[in-house]
Amino acid sequence: MTSAGSVAGDARRLATVVEWAQFSQGATTWRGVEAILDAPAPPEVVDALESLRRTALPEVAMTAPIDLLTQWRTTLDERESDILTHRLLRLGAGRATLDQLGQMHGLTRERVRQLESRLLQRLRETLEDDAYRPVRWALFQLERGLGAFAPDSEVPLDADETVSADTFRLLLHAGGFVHDGEAGVVRRSDFRLPKASDLPLVEDGPLVDEQALHEQLTAAGVAAPHLPFAVDRIDGTRRLDRSLVLWPRNIASKGVAVLAVRNRPMTPDEIADAIAEDFNRRGFRDRIFNEPRAMRSSRHHVALRVWGLPEYGGIVPAMVERLADGPMVLTELAEELATAFTVSPASVSMYSVAPIFRTQNGMIQLRPKDDPFVPVTNPSKVAGLYRRNTDQLVWHVRTDRDILRGSGRSIPTEIAVFLGSAPPSTIQLTHAGKAITVSWTETSNTGPAIGSLRELAAAVGAEDGQLLRLVFDRTDRTIRAHVVDEEPSGSLAEVLAELTGLDTGSLTSRASVAENIGAAGADAPTLLTARGDTSVAELVAQLPESAS
Repeated sequence: MTSAGSVAGDARRLATVVEWAQFSQGATTWRGVEAILDAPAPPEVVDALESLRRTALPEVAMTAPIDLLTQWRTTLDERESDILTHRLLRLGAGRATLDQLGQMHGLTRERVRQLESRLLQRLRETLEDDAYRPVRWALFQLERGLGAFAPDSEVPLDADETVSADTFRLLLHAGGFVHDGEAGVVRRSDFRLPKASDLPLVEDGPLVDEQALHEQLTAAGVAAPHLPFAVDRIDGTRRLDRSLVLWPRNIASKGVAVLAVRNRPMTPDEIADAIAEDFNRRGFRDRIFNEPRAMRSSRHHVALRVWGLPEYGGIVPAMVERLADGPMVLTELAEELATAFTVSPASVSMYSVAPIFRTQNGMIQLRPKDDPFVPVTNPSKVAGLYRRNTDQLVWHVRTDRDILRGSGRSIPTEIAVFLGSAPPSTIQLTHAGKAITVSWTETSNTGPAIGSLRELAAAVGAEDGQLLRLVFDRTDRTIRAHVVDEEPSGSLAEVLAELTGLDTGSLTSRASVAENIGAAGADAPTLLTARGDTSVAELVAQLPESAS
């Protein structure tokens, strides 16, 4: 118990301190007294201050905030208690509806709403009472500690739904907080995390400006210790290599985010590995190559356009762009493009034979307009190729998966020339009224190509591995097909006719066969063997050298 003498002594010491504050600072308020607390002062003032600082504070009887709220809960009737427990202190799926509470107590939905409103008003009025000052102080500390958004591990919320846990939820509720147990979050009821579309970005994204985001969240009330927790829970973002990036559902946009973070060209597979999700990688390759913000920086790599790197559109376009400045040594062009776009120098040399280029004496240039491309043909060296008559050419091709699934394929230059084609050109052939295109571009190093033969093969029942005969007719621009019997029977001329597609009248001698393969006067068996038509060569060798 404090004696009267000690109280009087404290009063004298306090008066000394106040008098010094008035004398030295002209103090008229307690702020003036505060100004002298750590400043130099006369000995008697220093002694008075030190004595006051050592004086024990009187004990104050104060009920704990949780105990006060527990006592207040005992004043509630059954209906009010259920409204508090099952509605006001719950969030999400565990929160009872007005209808459910009405059914529990035989009340209408509107009556439950009225009771809820009255209960909230009663709680607010109770907290204004002086007896509940510890609760108000606890709320002050809670608000400062939690901020607007915090992990629920910061507050003592038991998982077993005990009375103390519910009472602490009441304290949170009184402070304007809600608890989302599924998300593990305690947040101010009026606070929402920003949407991805509202985040501050570095330039145009996808990198998030985290410093600006921290300032945005701090201004909204998030406490500094909880900023990382809040940032990591913003939907539509992801932490990648310590950087925060926009992370939408679009897989190509995720690829852009990876490139922005890694800041270097990457292959589609490398980007897919960094995304680390389950998706179709083949489809992703096409989508990232077609993403407007990305581009091919080499044959196998993707870069962001904002980096300003040279764009790779293919070997031939790169060659054309470079040669627009004039002729170059082919080997130097190959090395330059290999360095710029990570392509093989051999690939550049391979594409140098495309009609759009002219290569002479190791120099390459864009083909001059006064020097048209003249294709070189030698039908006697093309396997399976026979001239049936003036207007029909026969070519044999093995049916494979590419044909059966409808892929186009290269065809011998000799066929295109026979049809009257030269680069650049497109010819439409017909089969059963349907068009099949023969095209020849200036940039192709493999010569002309024909479109899908799938329907043509299906019409004659061609199966994988069977030999398919194609007959090109240049008078009516048609193409026909026939499945070849590779083990035919009959006379020598009949067997050869089945294997070559020629008339038996053209198979009377080795000389006549030589004419049909475009090598009049040459040794037909030798040429046929050299180009791969071994079976036909062995049969032709049995023919007389010339017609009798």
